[in-house]
Amino acid sequence: MTLETLKRLRLVVPGVIVLLILKPLSSSAVSLDSFTGLLDVIDWALKGTAAVLFGTFYSLTRLRLVVLTRFQTKIDSNIRDQLLAPCLSDPVIANVADRLRRGRVLMNVFYWYVDHDESLRARSRRIYFNGLLWSSAADLAILSLLGALVYWGAVLLFDPRPRFIIVAGILAVVSWVSEYALLPVITAHHIELGNDQIGFLRQHYGNDLCRRIKDAIPHL
Repeated sequence: MTLETLKRLRLVVPGVIVLLILKPLSSSAVSLDSFTGLLDVIDWALKGTAAVLFGTFYSLTRLRLVVLTRFQTKIDSNIRDQLLAPCLSDPVIANVADRLRRGRVLMNVFYWYVDHDESLRARSRRIYFNGLLWSSAADLAILSLLGALVYWGAVLLFDPRPRFIIVAGILAVVSWVSEYALLPVITAHHIELGNDQIGFLRQHYGNDLCRRIKDAIPHL
């Protein structure tokens, strides 16, 4: 998967999720039959503009970060620690290690190598696919929770149909599972993939890595 494909799918996926969440509103009952048009809905969303427009608006709200920030912090902290580990014997680097862990300098060094090494770029393509799963799980958690609130609102304010209560309950469970069961697993795999990249980097660019980190210290 390329970075551009990842960006496009991150615009489409939230729209598809919303269409699926709202589908029971137009169905007479909650059953497998109510989802017989599922593939048609997905096909329409992928070919049309509605999903992309919603995904663009959704991305601008940055709601995804409400769920992802703590997981992103864990991923970035691991990258910084792994990059610093072989260079801490240098007293200049060791003296500013805490500042390096807080700033963007180490991440900039890391992405410089990814941009300039074909093997690291190839490994990035595997990470992009996991990144799509990662952001999609966050989207599912957020939008399912909002969907549950919409259905509960419909029950309380407009029409107390049992099927709306069922859908609200299902969406609440999906939201919880996505955030507290799926995302930790996907994040752990993301870290493993990142460690594979850094292991290659340290093996082939060990001395150069420490030099670049040292040269970047004035930019802290």
